[in-house]
Order: sequence, then C-alpha cells, then structure tokens
Amino acid sequence: MRRAWWVAFVAACGPGSVAGGGPGMDARPGSADGAMAPDAAPAASPSPANRGWIGGACDGAGDCPFAGGMCLTDGFPNGMCTEECGGVCPDRGQAGDTITACVDGRPFGFDRGLCVSRCDRAVLPPTGCAEGYVCLPKNQWLDATGVVEVCVPAAPHGPCDGEDEVVRVDYPDRGALWIPREAQCGGSFPLLVHLHGLNRSNNPTPAVGGGRHVEYLVRSLIDYGIIRPLLLAEPVDTGTDSMSSTTLYAPDHFEPATHLERLRPHLQSRGIQLASLSYSGHSGAGCDADNGLYLVLKRLAQLVPAQAPSLALWGLEDVCYEGAYHVTAPRDALGGKNVALINVWSGQNDPTAFENGLFPSPQPMPCATAIFGKCIRHAVEPWCSYRTSAASGVGHEDNPLIFLREALPQVFAVDGSVTPCR
Repeated sequence: MRRAWWVAFVAACGPGSVAGGGPGMDARPGSADGAMAPDAAPAASPSPANRGWIGGACDGAGDCPFAGGMCLTDGFPNGMCTEECGGVCPDRGQAGDTITACVDGRPFGFDRGLCVSRCDRAVLPPTGCAEGYVCLPKNQWLDATGVVEVCVPAAPHGPCDGEDEVVRVDYPDRGALWIPREAQCGGSFPLLVHLHGLNRSNNPTPAVGGGRHVEYLVRSLIDYGIIRPLLLAEPVDTGTDSMSSTTLYAPDHFEPATHLERLRPHLQSRGIQLASLSYSGHSGAGCDADNGLYLVLKRLAQLVPAQAPSLALWGLEDVCYEGAYHVTAPRDALGGKNVALINVWSGQNDPTAFENGLFPSPQPMPCATAIFGKCIRHAVEPWCSYRTSAASGVGHEDNPLIFLREALPQVFAVDGSVTPCR
C-alpha cells in the first residue's frame, strides 16, 4: 500500500532521466504522468532486460503480467515493473533476467517492501543497471543487517557534488559519524545520535557505517525528497558479553557532551554547524534511569544550547518501559519545549503504563496499518507512540529501521507544513 503523500523526487538530469513528482499515492500504478524536464536529454531506449518482469521497463500495468505486478512510471525512467513484498521477491530465471531483492519501500511511497532488481553487470554492463538507474547498497526489508546492491532511480546531485562519508570516531571505544554529500561543502545541518542496544551478537555495532547500515535508509529518504539532509552519529560501547542496561552508556564511561566534542573537529574541518540535536535509543539504551536516553535528559542543559540551538527529537526504539522514570523523566524534561517525542514498540515488555502516563488523553493518529496496530498522539505536545503489529513481521531487531522511516519524515520533512505527531 502506498502512502497518501507526495514524494518530491526529480530524477537526475541526463540520458534517460525524467522529472516530475515522485512515486507517492498520486502516481498511480500504471500511470505515466511524469513529465520530461525542459533541460533533460531525450530518454534512452528501454532496456530489454527483465521484460514483463520485476525491474523491467514498462508503460503501464499491462506490461507487468504477474501476480501483484504494477508499473511505476513517475520518477522511474522508462517505467519499472514491480510488486510489494514482505521480505522475499520471486525470481523468474529466464535469459536476460536479473535476481530480485525486497528493499524498504518507504522512500518510494510504499508502506512495506518493494521488489527491485539486483545489480548485474553481466546482464546490464557496465554499471549493472539500466540507463537512468544506479547501483546502490540498500537495506533489505525486515532483515536488520541485510544489505544488497540494487538498481534504483538515479537521484540528482546538488552543487556540493561529493560523496557520503563515514568517519570513525572511537567513543566510548568505537563509533562513527556519517556525513552526507550535501554537507561536504559545509553549512548548518541537524544531527541525530543513535544509541545502540544490548545483545551485541544480534546487533552488530556500529549501526551507523556497519551492522544495520542505517545510513543507507537515510540516504534513500534524502534522495527521494522525503527528508532534509542530516548527520548521523553513534557512540559505541562494546563492553562485555555480560553488559546490561545498568552499564551500557553509563556516566562513568559515556557523557553526551564529551561525545559531541569528539565529533566537533570533524565537523569544523568541513565547515559544518549543528542546526539541531536529536537522540534515539534502541532496547537497553533506553532501559536505565541514569544511562543512555535518560542520561541525555539529565544532561540536557549541557547540550542545548551549548552544543546545538535546540533538541529536535527524543526517540525510543522498543526500550524496556519498566519504571516510573520512563514517564516522569521525559515529561519533566521535554514538556512544553516543542521537542518531538516518538516511540516505536515492537515487543519488549508492556508499554501500556508508559503510554498511559505520557498520553493521558490519547488521540488516534493515522498510520500505516500494514505496519502498525496502534498509533496514538498527545493532545497538545508533539509526542506520539506506535505499536508494530504481529502481522507486519517487524521484530525487535528491525525496530530501529522502522523507527527511522517513521520518525525522520515527521521531524525533518522537506515539506515545511509537516508537523511531528499530527
């Protein structure tokens, strides 16, 4: 199912490029309502690869004669046959076909996964993709650490025509800073600091620049006009196998301000200033009253405005929901400050008391029923809480990516009229 909002995507100008609105709800499957940009070169001839199959060129739904087949044309050079997916896409195996993959469909306006072609340089030399498409690493749908190279519409580069960069920043003992290409020329950009959870064997760290590679999802959301460019950082504490939420991100070895100071030389050397500061934490990073996300609240006066002008987002990714502090600490620290508080639950403990405490008069909130079973918001504050449904297949390990695809388009939307949790 496609989202009822418009993706402001314009494909890169050049051979095979198409300009126009992006593939949101208004770009109906089988439609051909994209218009050639006035200064764009004529479209290249459709590739013969995957004809009548996933990843193949098409003009309408009739060119995609398989179960669930649809033709995406707006923003997709020469059209692209596809179908929605819940984790795995079929392969046809005919000569001239490429292997498929199920990737996160949110950047293209879909609630679940979307089937695309994997890059194949033997079938489509030299890049592995048809003209107008690029081979990029993307997160596989509902596979927390699965990354695959696939063919997606080429997105435009701006005046700062560099490349994304992952900088190693070892604090407390490992970590990374992701700088999107849009920031390589300097300027003011938001920063989201992600705090990983426990269970290192199931949550390879860092998730920024490794493990889940959350930067690939963020790159897609930027490319297709859903969010503004932002920076990502993750302080990583590998600790020991016996690490618990009472030692993870504890103040005896982790201080939020110290972490930001470790990032500062890398930002200053590129002329980057912080427009705002945000934090999200998964699992054990939000389970202790004195550590992780709650340490951020305790240190808020040291962070804002000393490190950044404002706090934009404080987000919880399937944390513990087990103590009164889960309600009182954010309510006391963030109430009345116009800071988005977004929670996404997937199965760890019971969030009922947490929701009852922070949302005393909960208001229903429209949300993707393919993913969520319950979505509520605060009557006044920019706060909301989502519960993923069992039918969606989303698990605890997938939660951080689901959080990012839901929260970032609300807090950092390109569309200035979008208000968090409304």
